[in-house]
Amino acid sequence: MEIHPHGMPLFKAAGVSFDGRQERLQKLYNQNPWRKLLTQKTHYNGEPALAIWDAASGWQLGWVPKDLVQTYYKNNGEFDGEIVVGGDFCGLRVYSHEQPSQKLYRLVKQICQEKQVPLPPYCRLAYKKALRGLLPPRP
Repeated sequence: MEIHPHGMPLFKAAGVSFDGRQERLQKLYNQNPWRKLLTQKTHYNGEPALAIWDAASGWQLGWVPKDLVQTYYKNNGEFDGEIVVGGDFCGLRVYSHEQPSQKLYRLVKQICQEKQVPLPPYCRLAYKKALRGLLPPRP
């Protein structure tokens, strides 16, 4: 498996523009762009494939790109996803799942409680991005 620097997506999901997925992605983006993703082994045209599902909604959001299926097929997995919106198109970036450190968790939790906003999904990148948005700008 390839090694990716922290914060770099493993890949962009394929098949995000079919079967109403753009509307689904937009709806989920409006709730929270960070998603817990699960993969499901399946077959497409007689070849191994991996479908990508949103854990909270149960919706299929796309596919692992065909050229990467063998890389991820062995370990049905949990990933972190970020829905990105540009113009009329929504996309899905897929990251390795990493939990936030206890220090980061406590800090974001404290700030969220003070500002009375919900915690982001339990994902290191979501916590880091939330922290940037929760702290006041530097003078």
